[in-house]
Amino acid sequence: MIRVAAVGDIHLGPGSEGRLRPAFATLGECADLLLLAGDLTRHGTAQEARVV
Repeated sequence: MIRVAAVGDIHLGPGSEGRLRPAFATLGECADLLLLAGDLTRHGTAQEARVV
C-alpha cells in the first residue's frame, strides 16, 4: 500500500518562507508520496518559485 498526502493551492510567496516546513518535517511518518497540486504561488514569479 502506498500512502499519499495531497495539498493544493498553497499560494507561497515572499514572507511565507518556512510556513509548511513543520508539516513537511513529519510527512515521512504518515505518507510515502506528496502530491502538490493547484496554485503553488500567488502570481508565478521566479521569486515566489524560489520560496516553493
